[in-house]
Amino acid sequence: FGYIEREDLEKYTFSFDVFFGNPKAMTPGVRVHFTACSEKGGLIATDVKVAPGGTENVDPEIYEAVVTQPIVEPQPDAAGGGAKAEPGAGRLVMTVDGQQKQLPFGQSDLLSTATMFDGDRVRFNIATHPESKAERATYVEILPESFQESNEQRQHGIVIEFSDSSGLIKCSQNPQLHFHMSEVLEKKKLELNEKVDFSLASHETAEGGVQAIRIKRYTESVFLPVRKLGGVGAGKGKVRSVFTSI
Repeated sequence: FGYIEREDLEKYTFSFDVFFGNPKAMTPGVRVHFTACSEKGGLIATDVKVAPGGTENVDPEIYEAVVTQPIVEPQPDAAGGGAKAEPGAGRLVMTVDGQQKQLPFGQSDLLSTATMFDGDRVRFNIATHPESKAERATYVEILPESFQESNEQRQHGIVIEFSDSSGLIKCSQNPQLHFHMSEVLEKKKLELNEKVDFSLASHETAEGGVQAIRIKRYTESVFLPVRKLGGVGAGKGKVRSVFTSI
């Protein structure tokens, strides 16, 4: 038996009977995919599999760096032919013993799917491939300092409506500004009528041609008539699981 710790710190018990693969791969720190279930008042994991790249050695130390190249989303093929390309790798630069060191990172290494900018300050771990010894940044997360140091124009507004995948913010520039849940940076749920700060980005399908991105909770709270009860989902990053043996 063992435990899996998910990104939101929920712990799941599992037995090796539900593990698909070589049991030797299940070492402390390995990343896994699993199906979450509730049984007899407890949380259990079934269908446990090692995630792609999960057998890499992940340094538990947390580092900080600056993004020099965000992940580049592939442009749609105007001709409509061929499969969709994979996003281009991102890059960040850190300073080690006075020397600059660059590390790549991919879409699956991000803890949030919110838009990332060149110059963002991030924290992360370093994953090392056991054979090639190639290093990359993983568990990459945007630091709050990024919004204090960037030149982006931050706006304030109030969450007035949402669904499972999107919502609306009321602000001085727009009474119904669209946003997607993937742009919420908060791990704790946002509530209706909470004040948030955000940036604006062009979006051809959004009303008015713009939408809110990089959404964070604002410290001040406001209250307006409620249009719908519930909470805004957050923490849309990958499952961050850690196995420890009993």
